[in-house]
Amino acid sequence: MNKKYSPFILAVIVLLTAQLACNVPSDAGTPDTFATLNGLYTASALTLEAAGTQSGLTATPGCPCPP
Repeated sequence: MNKKYSPFILAVIVLLTAQLACNVPSDAGTPDTFATLNGLYTASALTLEAAGTQSGLTATPGCPCPP
């Protein structure tokens, strides 16, 4: 191999390795926002439902009417 092409080939290999390393997906990503919120809303609704059935109160939809 010619000495003139050695640094060029080495630079190309280093750049390709760096580019591939930046595109590797990781398993420790951020959690799915919608899945987290969906679980939170479901737990909240179940808590309100359980509290309503134990105390005899039912939730009325909408705003209260003015007196």
